[in-house]
Formats: sequence, structure tokens, C-alpha cells
Amino acid sequence: MNRVSRRRPSRPLDAGYGRAYAQAIPDAEFRLLSGTGHMPQSETPGQLLPVVRDFADAHARTRPRR
Repeated sequence: MNRVSRRRPSRPLDAGYGRAYAQAIPDAEFRLLSGTGHMPQSETPGQLLPVVRDFADAHARTRPRR
């Protein structure tokens, strides 16, 4: 798995920066979360959770019983 991290800029960045990062990483996918900032897990968890679940489902080797 590849991960790109950087500090939060002092000004908002255009979504094009995120798309460019994703295009530069093999098999990466870009998902834009609207109306959120640096902490989507606490600011907009309803948007972030489906993205995390989709990623986990796509890469899980085994699945827990429900």
C-alpha cells in the first residue's frame, strides 16, 4: 500500500492536488469529501466511513462473521 502525507496548508487547496497525487500512485483512487477539513473522522464521519469501508472491503483477506 502507498500513502502520501503532508502538512495542512495555511490556505485551502484545490481538489486537483488530490487528484494529481492519486494519478501519480499506481492503483490509487481519489474520493473528494465535501465540507470537511483536516479531521474528517470527527468533522464528517458520515462521509468518511463509507470510503474507509469500501477500501477495507476491497482489500480484506477474510471477513468477520456478522
